[in-house]
Amino acid sequence: MKRIVPFLTAIILTATACGPNIYKAADFNDRTASHKSVAILPAKTIISLRPNEVKRMTREQIKENEDNTGFSVQDRMYS
Repeated sequence: MKRIVPFLTAIILTATACGPNIYKAADFNDRTASHKSVAILPAKTIISLRPNEVKRMTREQIKENEDNTGFSVQDRMYS
C-alpha cells in the first residue's frame, strides 16, 4: 500500500502535466458568453534577416515566410 500511493500520485501528476496548454484571457467567458464560435487567429510574426539573407530573398518570399510561421505557431499552440 505504501508503494501504490506514490506511484498513483506520480501517474496522476504526469497525466495532468502532459495535457495541452490553452491560453485564454482572464475575462474570456464574459466576452464570449453570447458568441456561437470563437476564432483563434494566427500569430503576427516579423522576420528580421541578416544582410546576406536579405539579398537572396524577395519581399514576397519574406512575407510568405512570415505568414507560414504565424500559421505554424497557431497550429502548434492550439492542436
